[in-house]
Amino acid sequence: MKRAIAMSSKDNVATALEDFEVGSTAKVTLPSQEVVKEIRVMEKIPFGHKLAIAEIKKGEAVIK
Repeated sequence: MKRAIAMSSKDNVATALEDFEVGSTAKVTLPSQEVVKEIRVMEKIPFGHKLAIAEIKKGEAVIK
């Protein structure tokens, strides 16, 4: 399972801590190492890029 980090439980995106391939699973944690959620990645995401961890509708703010 690949890792991503969100800085707050209110965030709707997380930062990829490694490269993600299509279909891989992201384990999203907070800095406290608390697991926020696990999500399935739908497209390739390089290290350091953001991934949505909640639905973000058009015009809605990205919270990180």
